[in-house]
Amino acid sequence: MTPIKQGTTFTELDAWGTVADLGSEILEGEGKAFGRMTFGAPTDAISAGYFAVSKSKFRMVYPFNEQATVVFGEVILTDESTGQSTRYKAGDSWFVTSSMMYLDAEYQTGDAREGKTPIDAPEWSANIWTRYEVTDNFAMNFGAIYVGERFADLDNTITKDGYVRFDIGAAYTMDIMGKDVSLRANVRNLFDTDYIDGGQYNMVTIGQDRNFSVAVEAKF
Repeated sequence: MTPIKQGTTFTELDAWGTVADLGSEILEGEGKAFGRMTFGAPTDAISAGYFAVSKSKFRMVYPFNEQATVVFGEVILTDESTGQSTRYKAGDSWFVTSSMMYLDAEYQTGDAREGKTPIDAPEWSANIWTRYEVTDNFAMNFGAIYVGERFADLDNTITKDGYVRFDIGAAYTMDIMGKDVSLRANVRNLFDTDYIDGGQYNMVTIGQDRNFSVAVEAKF
């Protein structure tokens, strides 16, 4: 077991150059980076370690899934797609998961479909999710899903526009008579975006309007 020490500062870590060396764009300050791995390496499927940056402002695209806890100082994270900013202080945690997919799909059938792209096969799609643990019992999550332009017919002459959908949710866990009870609330399609989901040109599925859901889970 490797403990995470509160109050750990960059003077106890190794110099890693700047965040620009890690693929980020520095907007303000020097962005000096420091770190020390406690498990695995950054290129491994699972790794852990300390990471520190001198006071600065920088832009980065998450190339990985991450759960992080601030042990010293504070961090302000801004989702540029929404403009939402959240300040994290020592003891606060966040969780980010993201993925992006490029798909070059085409039929190889030797008939009229040869070389055509299947219906509902976007070239680009992506999603990103972040979770903020406000307290040990209360957490909030926010996510975005992107689906690129897709064909709606086999001849590839009709297209459906791409779209971005945002979802938000919260979860609260409490103890009732010695049992863990979780209350979860979610808002799907937060900004009530109009979009076409699946289907072909003569029979499509319209994306759901903004909708709410609440669930209660009890563990016995």
